[in-house]
Amino acid sequence: MGVRYHVEAGNSNINLFKITSNYGPTENFGPRCPELVLYESLFDSTVRASAKFVDAGYNASDMTAEDEEYNLTSGEKAELKITDSYENELDLTGDYQLRIRKHQREQFTSPKTTYVNYFTDFFSKESMENHLVSKRATRKYDGLPHDHIKTLLTEDLGTSKVVEVDNTIVPYNFLGYSEKVFHHCVNLCNKGCPEFEGNPGILAGYLFYEVFKGTGSTGGYRYKSIDLLMKEKVKKKYIYTNTDEVPEGYDSKVINYYEYLMKLKLKIKYFLQKKTAYLINFVRNIFYLNVILIF
Repeated sequence: MGVRYHVEAGNSNINLFKITSNYGPTENFGPRCPELVLYESLFDSTVRASAKFVDAGYNASDMTAEDEEYNLTSGEKAELKITDSYENELDLTGDYQLRIRKHQREQFTSPKTTYVNYFTDFFSKESMENHLVSKRATRKYDGLPHDHIKTLLTEDLGTSKVVEVDNTIVPYNFLGYSEKVFHHCVNLCNKGCPEFEGNPGILAGYLFYEVFKGTGSTGGYRYKSIDLLMKEKVKKKYIYTNTDEVPEGYDSKVINYYEYLMKLKLKIKYFLQKKTAYLINFVRNIFYLNVILIF
């Protein structure tokens, strides 16, 4: 199973997966990527991605593959364009590019050939620049927390991404003390107080997170009041059951991939007679990038 197999399997979802290496030419790794997982969380200051690249001994020219093609290192630029089966598209290029966080190699040898897998983790460009001394918060910040968020991200960190905030009404002043920008952004989550009619009582605070740019989303950073989010109209209702049934009143269910895989093994006897890899590939073909959830 060489590169050509992954070209045919990958083109339907991964339209672009370009990595600019400091030690080699810019390569489109989409055809060599059988598994790509995207992470987006309300509790994370960066979007993330994990990719698996496969080298079965041959490259696109039917020549013996060299490890130099995968000689990647932390900080190198990655640009992606992904389309799922519902025509939702993620555009992680330009200002929304990712950077390599970690890259490692694993080799598996069989009697006929040698398989080499490469596992690469990605995070946002700002997550890397957040560690630079030149990007630290060094000034005094006077005013409202939502204004501090904009100043920290656009002026101190220098991001060009969209920054959406829920306005706050209680001032909060502090010194930067050369701390990292994301440190202050997270610290401001329990300092924000949104505008309410009457006595709001005990408030839950704010969330600071990043979202992907794609269909229906401008991408970038969000500083959102939990209380205001809870007052919005419900768009979708999901339940975590690990069963095949969706109870009445819910739109869908949350699946624990590995637990569901174990149950699926018991139901599909044909695949139990095969190698586990066939079953895993079968399940991944079912769920692989079928839905993109954008907050």
